[in-house]
Amino acid sequence: MIGQNRQAAFQQIKADHDFVEQELELRTNTELTRAIHLMTTELHRRLIEDTAEQ
Repeated sequence: MIGQNRQAAFQQIKADHDFVEQELELRTNTELTRAIHLMTTELHRRLIEDTAEQ
């Protein structure tokens, strides 16, 4: 019984750690996606301006 409790506690700690890591990864991916979107939008705007000036 004690061994099962220890195993369950270990599994809970690992699950909590994995959850935190996944949340961090999701947050990082979201920030990267937003940055890529902003850069793409700016690049598109500049290309449109350059085309209009010619």
